[in-house]
Amino acid sequence: MATNENRFDKEAAEWDNKPGAQECAKGAADGIKTNIPLSSSFDCLEFGCGTGMVSIQILPHVNSIFAIDSAKGMIAVLNNKITNLGLHNITTACMMLTDKEQLNGKKFDLIFSSLVFHHISEPAEILKLFTQILKPGGYIAIVDLEKTPITEDFHPIEKHADVCFHGFTEEQLISYAQQSQNLTDISVKRIVTISKGGQEHPLSLLFARLKQ
Repeated sequence: MATNENRFDKEAAEWDNKPGAQECAKGAADGIKTNIPLSSSFDCLEFGCGTGMVSIQILPHVNSIFAIDSAKGMIAVLNNKITNLGLHNITTACMMLTDKEQLNGKKFDLIFSSLVFHHISEPAEILKLFTQILKPGGYIAIVDLEKTPITEDFHPIEKHADVCFHGFTEEQLISYAQQSQNLTDISVKRIVTISKGGQEHPLSLLFARLKQ
């Protein structure tokens, strides 16, 4: 990953107040709810949960969410929300996905993430890891920036060092999913357009299922 955990730790307390943050989270959550047949039996993993803005919106529609992030500051903010809101079916961990021993063999019906993949240098490898912890027929839902001529403007120049991809084309996302060879029903669709800094930035959803 290109992410600087120290930077995200420092920004965690004010993360929810960043321009466009609430709009992005709502757009991602709505896109997941619209395109994934969520069930009260689903056990889910959010990869790169940040302060939990997306997870908290998905939570009423599923059985449980395990929210993970590599930034301690983000997890601390989410844990405070869980306490203050009295949530009981969401747990958290500060971990990398490669620390699979922390999962204790658990597998998931849905793995989702929002605006995380553009910080990852090898998205296809992360998707392969997802297939190892999905239940047969389980879903993947990845929300991220659609590549446009102005996508580089989404992040301030001083934060470009933390960005591996300034958005993704449909072809890129499909190619990453196909490289796992274990995913099916792969598709990409635009789910929302976010206004930030006077510009419009579309978000796309990569949908896939683990083969039965």
